[in-house]
Amino acid sequence: MQTRRLSDLDALRGIAVAIVILAHIPGNLLAPARSWMPPFSSAFAVGVDIFFAISGFVIGRSLLPDLRRGMASGALWPAIRAFWLRRAKRLLPAAYLWLVIPCVLSLALGTSLFGTPQSVLQAAVAAMLDVFNALLAYRFLHQLYPGPLFHYWSLSLEEQFYFAVPAVILLPRRWLILALLCAIPLICATRGPYAGVFRFEELLSGLALAAFEDGGPRFSVLKKSFIRQRRFLPFVSLALLLGVMQLDMGTLGAAFAPRWHLWLARLGISAGSTLLVFLAARDCGGLVGRGVVYRLLLGIGRRSYSIYLVHISAFFGTQEIMARLGIPEIAGGYTDALTLLIGLGLVTAFSEATYRLVERRAWRAHAFPAFSKVLLPGNIIAVSEPSEEKL
Repeated sequence: MQTRRLSDLDALRGIAVAIVILAHIPGNLLAPARSWMPPFSSAFAVGVDIFFAISGFVIGRSLLPDLRRGMASGALWPAIRAFWLRRAKRLLPAAYLWLVIPCVLSLALGTSLFGTPQSVLQAAVAAMLDVFNALLAYRFLHQLYPGPLFHYWSLSLEEQFYFAVPAVILLPRRWLILALLCAIPLICATRGPYAGVFRFEELLSGLALAAFEDGGPRFSVLKKSFIRQRRFLPFVSLALLLGVMQLDMGTLGAAFAPRWHLWLARLGISAGSTLLVFLAARDCGGLVGRGVVYRLLLGIGRRSYSIYLVHISAFFGTQEIMARLGIPEIAGGYTDALTLLIGLGLVTAFSEATYRLVERRAWRAHAFPAFSKVLLPGNIIAVSEPSEEKL
């Protein structure tokens, strides 16, 4: 299986993080949501599902051959530990930085939009222990303030997946695909307050796609047929994106819908997100072509993790700035425009700084040696970051 970096997947990351930002503007940057905002803006949250499908695919794409080699050489456990170390070095430095910053701001500001210092610290500890998705479900269930770290639920879910996935991948390929195809519909059938933050279906769908792509010549024929039709693929990609957004809107009234309605919607979102990953993985320009839009999405996609970490704190900080400085009175009728300008400006500045000063440093083999000493004592196995193994 090839593990070279697929640039169209970065462009898909750019689309996913951009629509997640659009979904979080109402209520987090402009609160309460304005009447001029489109009613379908909540459907942009489907970008999270696309991220999960991408993550499941790229992790499976790099881990399947690694564990296969580890089993053949008798070094399976070092290969698993090497995977965990790569993930820790890739994700934790920037994640911990943006856990500390809201904690410091909540202490400095007292009771504010960031919440009480106690609640923010509790959320930070839960995020460090990779259980923040459970804490967020508990807070929603008891109508508690979610706080400025609520987006860390998805990172906690990802890291739970990273701990479990090596054991799943050890199954023979045929049984692995069969087990995943059986598990996905079962997970989609779950309901309740905790089901929404334990959404493993897209992660498993992406993993199933990676295992399926590892199937050799028969799959190569299918890939070539799609590449020959690449002039039509941008329209197919747009239709898939609009389709999963429509399905996501259909889940908003799930509490009042028949059980099968929610099941089909979640299953459709999982399938549509995975098909988008499949098209992007062809890396033939079939997502949005290779023009200006593609280059813009490529830059956004490669910074998507930093943008994800930064944006909620930047949005809350913007609201604090506007309120404490009395800017709405100064701005007059341009308050919303000024708020958007400041909020998106802060996201851009802080995410770029995080990307350049923390993320890119984390990719280097010699960076953050403390993780290596804890997880790989004695340098049992050489560790480097695969180019495609990225959130």
